[in-house]
Amino acid sequence: MPYIVGIGQIWRIKRAAARGDTDAMTRLAGVLQAQGAADEAESWLRRAAGLDNRDAMTSLANLLNGRGAVSEAESWYREAAARNDMYAMHNLGMLLLQQGDAGEAMSWFRAAAERGNPGSKRNLERLSEEPKEAGEQDRAAAHGDAEAMNELGDALARRGQLRAAESWFRKAAGRDHTGAMHNLGCLLYENGEVSEGKSWLDKAAARGSADAMRSLGGLLFDRGEADEAESWLRRAAELAHPEAMNALAGLLFRRDELDKAESWTRKAAANDNPGAMHNLGVLLYKRGELSEAESWFREAAARGNTGAMNDLGRLRKERGERGEAKYWFRQARSS
Repeated sequence: MPYIVGIGQIWRIKRAAARGDTDAMTRLAGVLQAQGAADEAESWLRRAAGLDNRDAMTSLANLLNGRGAVSEAESWYREAAARNDMYAMHNLGMLLLQQGDAGEAMSWFRAAAERGNPGSKRNLERLSEEPKEAGEQDRAAAHGDAEAMNELGDALARRGQLRAAESWFRKAAGRDHTGAMHNLGCLLYENGEVSEGKSWLDKAAARGSADAMRSLGGLLFDRGEADEAESWLRRAAELAHPEAMNALAGLLFRRDELDKAESWTRKAAANDNPGAMHNLGVLLYKRGELSEAESWFREAAARGNTGAMNDLGRLRKERGERGEAKYWFRQARSS
């Protein structure tokens, strides 16, 4: 759902951007991207990045990375990181970790953590610690314990060692471990091996895995198979899977089935899903129910949802509470 920006604010941002204000260009791109105008957003980000705005470089890299243009995204992350942008450093570390380069990822997490990035601090702690009882886990996996195999695969995947993780997931899935089937399916799908990934998700979903049903619903939606996606999301939602509830609500919103969508959003929010809390806050804000909207934004923000933090900042700014607004914008940037 789009961020909250008033019509008057957009007009002022556009005027400043047209005058060459690179910060305004970057903020305008954020508004446009939230409204679904990704191409226009990219154009403004490229203009601002070309004028040496490091925030625009990072935002452009985020947009490209989300689109799958990983090589160019990495290039822009490096440009921004070279200009001491800790968010670019953190995101570059995440990208490298996904590519299996844990060594360089650690280097960028360390640089970002030294500049106060809390996400990088958490990643450093996680990557620096050996899993509890790792030796026992390794031995159990080596002796054919499917649960230990899956846990070892999960630990390796979190460290960016994806090939080793895949090997252990395959071994556990071969021993009928449903969770490993799901994990293997997701890993393969994210690596571009869509057909085999879907096959493992199908197997896990058929065995009753709500996680697999939700993942399968997302995969099918990405492929444009909305009806089948809805069927799997609904099955998972009826098994009280909060992410599936929220995803189903999003699908229903797209179809303008607003009452049903709100109902599932509320159920997901009641089941502690931060994304649903944020979405519910946006829905209520647009209806003018500002008190309840702010309440849900705060619940989502307390659980780390950066969209909710940004919307709390915008809500406070609209009220003229600039100090509180700046606080929430800073919280969003550092998350």
